[in-house]
Amino acid sequence: ITGIAGVTRSYDGTTDATVSGTPELVGVVGSDDVSLGGTPVYQFVSADVGTAISIAVTGFTITGADIANYALTQPAALAADITQAATTVTITCPPSVVYSGAAQTPCTASVTGAGGLDEALVVSYGPNTNVGTVNVSASYAGTADYAADTDSTSFAITQKQLSVNADPQTKVYGETDPDLTWTSTGFVDGESASNVTITGSASCSRAAGESVAGSPYAITCLPGTLASANYSFATGTTAELTITAKPVRSEEHTSELQSHLNLV
Repeated sequence: ITGIAGVTRSYDGTTDATVSGTPELVGVVGSDDVSLGGTPVYQFVSADVGTAISIAVTGFTITGADIANYALTQPAALAADITQAATTVTITCPPSVVYSGAAQTPCTASVTGAGGLDEALVVSYGPNTNVGTVNVSASYAGTADYAADTDSTSFAITQKQLSVNADPQTKVYGETDPDLTWTSTGFVDGESASNVTITGSASCSRAAGESVAGSPYAITCLPGTLASANYSFATGTTAELTITAKPVRSEEHTSELQSHLNLV
């Protein structure tokens, strides 16, 4: 049998082979009635990457009135190359995560390829604790059968939101309002207003009114100009300003006290 040649392909984990060309019988005498038939099967002798790998052939048959005079030999000189299979490294990350005070490692990576390759890979991270963009990469070194590949991507660490909570206040009727203060809550473990750099100040105000009867008056604190690298700020809980009655002495008591002082 002649007229066919092995076809080079990439690795797929199998020994399946293909050929090109049209098979023809060689050696038929004169006008003898002999035809080539059957269903040929082509198999590499090895599934691994290599050059000039022999291809075993089975399945050809002959038909016709004169086949008793012939013995069919399957093709024995076929060969082709198996080249490395391409691979694909894929990294999966969320678009963003919220600052936690610890190194963020939310990504996964894997490599896939023909022949059932599907393996998890180690993900490498750039600086990944503070707010900002984190660069991520993963690599597959390849093998004799698989080509190397790499992938890279990024995700964002976003600010954690703190609540700006108004502090309760009191004053005596007729006095000037005390300074309206606030506290911030929502810090990650190990952090607080005492060890986190925060600039600016909140903008606190209270409901209008100066009477004891109308007391208490709601205090609300807006974030104002508060800023911090890893934190954002939002209005939290309100508090109350309580106005208490101003102590006064009666005229009779005042006169008695003055008389007592005069006798002394």
